[in-house]
Amino acid sequence: RVSSAQYITDGEFRMDLAGTHRGTLYGRAVYLAECSSKADEYSEADEEGLCRMLLCRSTLGNVLVEREKHPSAPELEEQCRAKYNSVCGDRWAAVGTFREFVLYESSQVYPEYIVYYKRMSQADLLQAIGTISNENDVDGVRKLVPTAARLAQTHPDPQVRYRISLLLGAHAATVVPALTECLRDETALRRRTAAAALGHVADFCSLTCSSLTSMNEDARSQQKIHIVAVAVPALTECLSDSNESVRRAAAQALEQIG
Repeated sequence: RVSSAQYITDGEFRMDLAGTHRGTLYGRAVYLAECSSKADEYSEADEEGLCRMLLCRSTLGNVLVEREKHPSAPELEEQCRAKYNSVCGDRWAAVGTFREFVLYESSQVYPEYIVYYKRMSQADLLQAIGTISNENDVDGVRKLVPTAARLAQTHPDPQVRYRISLLLGAHAATVVPALTECLRDETALRRRTAAAALGHVADFCSLTCSSLTSMNEDARSQQKIHIVAVAVPALTECLSDSNESVRRAAAQALEQIG
């Protein structure tokens, strides 16, 4: 809710309002999540489709880990008052969902940022990648491809990872230059993601090329090399990157490109 997010950042979390929007499985407290997908469950889009979530700093202190499917909120709160500072509601262990971090003192949480975002379904994402690639929308490619590349590596569903990677490979002619540009980004995570994605694109570009039965094996191989060759100089430079994970990702990508 817009008013809630703004009110909290302007003031603080009000314990007397805990549970008025959703339940209080672990008692009246501030509930935090380490996964944005969990936080997104509590966000409501406005008339423009914008959602909001809070990025918070917190002091967890001595954490009580609770793995019971049906925890006793009063007992947990009593234990926290006695010798713990917070509760980790391990719903991953209990029911296979998300971990939650529960604090009974609002002074332990500082709401630092409001994050504004719009939801995009998997189908919309795949369609958008195809559209901006077909239309050679350079700005769209620069904005969307790095995010898609990250999802292709980190999404929990292997089928989703496969579909995104396959689509990136199919549109390698526009995707590769965008990822190559990201190799020079100031953020190590972005450079590492781009390097790893280029390796995946090379693999999936091979799959796409192999579907062209009219080509012989040498022609398919040459097409793959031609598409991804633009990234080789930048990847080679990344072998001397100050970040070890970037160097490893670049070395692996060069190996995959062959």
